[in-house]
Amino acid sequence: MKAIEIQKELETYIDPVKREYLPGFFKTGKGQYGEGDRFLGIVVPATRLVAKKYKNASFEVMAELL
Repeated sequence: MKAIEIQKELETYIDPVKREYLPGFFKTGKGQYGEGDRFLGIVVPATRLVAKKYKNASFEVMAELL
């Protein structure tokens, strides 16, 4: 199992509408508390599905994803 597999599966859950909306909601503009944060538009339930599927991934794979 490689990090690229997990990343590609996460990318299937990207929601372009949420990707545009969430940065404004979380105040990511210059000088705001979320400055520099980036969003893919993946909601938590989808993230949890992928995390469950790959819960036995090695620490090396997780470090690469981070």
